[in-house]
Amino acid sequence: MKRLQAFAMAVVLLASTLRSYGQGQFSGYVFGDYYRIVSNHRSELKGKNGFWIRRAYFTYDRKLGENVSSRLRFEMNHPGNFTSGQATPYVKDAYVAWKLGLHQVVLGISPTPTYAKIEDLWGYRAVEKTPLDLHKLADSRDFGLAVKGKLSPDGGLSYHFMLGNGNGVGAENDAGKCVMLALGMQPIRSLYLELFAGANFHKESDSRILQAFVAYLVAGSQFGLQYSDYREEQGPKETRVRLVSGFVTTRIASDLKLFGRVDRLFDPNPAGDRISYLPMDPLAKSTLLILGADYGKSPDVRIMPNVEVVKYGARPGGQKPATDLIPRLTFYFAL
Repeated sequence: MKRLQAFAMAVVLLASTLRSYGQGQFSGYVFGDYYRIVSNHRSELKGKNGFWIRRAYFTYDRKLGENVSSRLRFEMNHPGNFTSGQATPYVKDAYVAWKLGLHQVVLGISPTPTYAKIEDLWGYRAVEKTPLDLHKLADSRDFGLAVKGKLSPDGGLSYHFMLGNGNGVGAENDAGKCVMLALGMQPIRSLYLELFAGANFHKESDSRILQAFVAYLVAGSQFGLQYSDYREEQGPKETRVRLVSGFVTTRIASDLKLFGRVDRLFDPNPAGDRISYLPMDPLAKSTLLILGADYGKSPDVRIMPNVEVVKYGARPGGQKPATDLIPRLTFYFAL
């Protein structure tokens, strides 16, 4: 509680200080759920239910000149480990960006190229993270230098390159670095393709990601398909996680949309039991199914009833974990 009070006071003080400079804009949003665990591969979680805030953002954007802008964003969330715990605040974004024609140079903690576009087209971060983020295989942010923009005047070709520490929003802890590059192509208005490659070199382990994504966009509906191949080498030990994910969203009324997603893991994820809000068995292959609806008269206030189902294959010993079944009532509102 003391930590939250200190964070609130710091935000108020920051807002008061920044307001005196003018030309800035404050924004933010909050999302969370009421959840109930109907069944789970971890028997001790069955029957748990309650409310939690999965994310709260407070953002300040400011133009520093005709072609220079900056952003400072704080994030706060409950731990999502089904035990008692305070919501913990930290810096999510802190960067300055220079616009140079069709290109932009970004310095600081900023979104990585790994799945920024995929998350944007999926459109339901409030319901669930994109696959690599969910399975803790890649970070949504990193501290470093990024260059992004358009390779053609019509925007049909785009790129996003980043050289970062490879530690997410955390500080550098060794001499290793992370290199990432996404190339986007939009040959026609309704079709988007993206190729991504990234490598993270550190003292104790090296990891690499190759990824392909395609999206088809039509009036009121979006379809996306993603393939990702993650490899990590830690001494003689090698870990590989391959996945395919597909989603569809469609508008059936002015205030109602439906969405669905399927993620298939072809390899067990050793980090599965550390996934917040949706821990998965780390020894079995899995298939995640998400189904839901999105209702709201305003884009600033949304109610999204949904269900997440995780079905498992057999563990190495032949035992098949129980299915995870978690219905939720997800809420979203802008600040």
